[in-house]
Amino acid sequence: MRKSRHGLIVSVALAAIAAAGGTAHAQDGAAGDNANAQDEAARMSEIVVTARKRAETIQDVPTTVTAINDAALDVRAATDIRYISGFVPNVTIEQATTSSTGSQIFLRGIGIDNTGFNVDPTVGVYLDDIFVGRLIGSMLGAVDMERVEVLRGPQGTLYGRNATAGAVKYVTRKPDVYENAGKFAATFGSRDRITLRGSANLVLVPDRLALLVSAQYHKQDGYIRLNDEDGNDTGLRSNGRDLRDIRAALRYQPTDDLTIDIAADYSHNRSGLQSVTPTNCGALGTVDGYVYDSANDAFIPGQVNAGQLNKCPLFYDDPYESYIGPFGFNDPKFDSAGVSGVVEYDLGPASIKSVTGYRGFRDIFVSALYAKPLPYVNVNLVNRLEQRQFQQEFQLSSNGQSLIDYTLGLFYYHEDIDSDYRTQVAFGAGPLPTPRKNLDSQKTDAYAVYGEVYIHPLDGLELTLGGRMSWDRKSVSRELYPTADLTTPTLTYDGKIKDSVFTPKLGVSYQLDDVLLYASYAEGYRSAGWANTTGTSLANLALTFDRETEESYEVGVKSQWFDRALTLNLAAFEAKYNNLQATLTLASTGSTVVTQSDARIRGLELEGALRPADGLTIYGNMAVMKDKYLSPPPGLYYAKRLKHLVRTSFLVGFDYETDAGFVPGSFFMGADLRYQGPAFRNVANTIDQSSPSYTLLGARAGYRAPDDAWSLTLGGSNLTDEEYFLLGIENNARSYQAPREIFLTFAVNY
Repeated sequence: MRKSRHGLIVSVALAAIAAAGGTAHAQDGAAGDNANAQDEAARMSEIVVTARKRAETIQDVPTTVTAINDAALDVRAATDIRYISGFVPNVTIEQATTSSTGSQIFLRGIGIDNTGFNVDPTVGVYLDDIFVGRLIGSMLGAVDMERVEVLRGPQGTLYGRNATAGAVKYVTRKPDVYENAGKFAATFGSRDRITLRGSANLVLVPDRLALLVSAQYHKQDGYIRLNDEDGNDTGLRSNGRDLRDIRAALRYQPTDDLTIDIAADYSHNRSGLQSVTPTNCGALGTVDGYVYDSANDAFIPGQVNAGQLNKCPLFYDDPYESYIGPFGFNDPKFDSAGVSGVVEYDLGPASIKSVTGYRGFRDIFVSALYAKPLPYVNVNLVNRLEQRQFQQEFQLSSNGQSLIDYTLGLFYYHEDIDSDYRTQVAFGAGPLPTPRKNLDSQKTDAYAVYGEVYIHPLDGLELTLGGRMSWDRKSVSRELYPTADLTTPTLTYDGKIKDSVFTPKLGVSYQLDDVLLYASYAEGYRSAGWANTTGTSLANLALTFDRETEESYEVGVKSQWFDRALTLNLAAFEAKYNNLQATLTLASTGSTVVTQSDARIRGLELEGALRPADGLTIYGNMAVMKDKYLSPPPGLYYAKRLKHLVRTSFLVGFDYETDAGFVPGSFFMGADLRYQGPAFRNVANTIDQSSPSYTLLGARAGYRAPDDAWSLTLGGSNLTDEEYFLLGIENNARSYQAPREIFLTFAVNY
């Protein structure tokens, strides 16, 4: 029954997407003033983004960038960027395994889901131009977001550091020096959800100085039942939310040419355990297969777990049950803070900008990784991370459009990260052993000089020449303690990595009325590092992985038709990765290692919107990808597909708003249908970790008072109550996502 239902949904959605595809709804929101379709489409073309570190309308930027504005986040009661997953072609954003603060972002099939100290992200996450250096802490709260920009493909020139797959930019709302304003929203929903959000803009000196203060409180019970070692319900629930976000921003404009922005933020997260659902592959026994003979670097016949070739049953026969774990300490905690200063001065023909930022966090991560008690294999983890980072960047950008325009910059980044990683591994009956302890410290210094030059030899024609020279310096200090109570390490290692790389970009675009044609070649890289988070030997502690590099070709068209009532954007790309870094959890020890391979990905992306009538927007997007290993990960016989890569996905939806008629104001409604094709959730491509396709339905409806003074919204996500998982741990566990959720939001603007 479920497959036939999916088939019908896919057919209907594909038929709809043939007429329109994209994310214009997220960029424009509903037609609040009930303007005609042509005016709405015209406004969409004027959406301003800073993807190239200069203000440009989104349809004029010759690259694949999508902007999701605050209205789209608010109407979906979004509290973080997971809510935009699927609204951008070939982009999925989910929570990292067993972490409530880490985001797993995959752009065009490439991403990373390892939260260890040693692995840098593949997708650059930025908060107002400040690079967020770790996966932990990158699930930033959606507090006073003006928009979120998603740039697909390597960002090796203007962004550079560790952005092989792309970049996600949080752009926050800036203080308004002209008018006092405020807003407040309260959301109540499933599993006792309470979300309170508010902000106040205060003009301190008219036309010169203003303060914007924002806050968010979000609490929701978990959806995973936690059992004790005898299988009894403990009464506790995991995968909940309990967080507080605070942000303050100050804008000072002493003259019309000078703007100074100072911002500070703090996040306090006590969301508790984030659990996976255990499987029981051992119940299937072993079958004939192939095993890796490391001595001869070959595969030979042997007995393998049947989970390599068959789907494993759930350990508790329920996707929403798990094991609480044996640790006496089951209290994950996360606190982060940051401060930034941006000074921008308009020199007339050009503008100079200074970006300074400091961020840091403390995180205590706790997990019963395999989520089942003895005598089954039991892997339990506690990881304490402390991170501090500093960034300084200078930019010089031309103003207007001349024969030659440019963006030039200098970049410096420093990071210190300390890791206290305790691992407890047990097999069979008997007491649990004392946890092993790894103490690791890593320092990073990254320098870069970059620039892009835009040449306009003819009206409508633009040539782009770009490049970035980067220097990376890393040092590590590692200590291994066989038991956590020892005070003297049995193994120590100190190492350094120095690297330099040049990443170019070439592009050409041609603007013809409402059609933009473009083509580009770009390179990106991700820095080298140390390969194993839980080293157990000197050779293991010293093991490194090489720099990851990408070469990407892209062609595309951005177009608007019928007086801009129809927007269609199409892009095709090919990306080749050398030394592609991916993480693999070893079933025998629970340790996380980094594998390397070469791969090629080709894809097509379509997005757009149709406005056939006043107040009505039909939108959608569709994406296809084809991946191929040019050299597969060593020792993994069954690995044929890239981890987490979805070959087919699409989204179709609508927004409609109309005058209420019998009362002042307007009624609005909307819905989204999102389809994600099957994917493997581990590097080894075991059948147990092959997730089937799934379809998610979201909807909302409500009333908006005149001038948007207040609104009431009833909505929901995963309305068909789909059971699906997005992450996996070899033949041991899967990470099932939240079931159906309903919410009611009351919002006031004043």
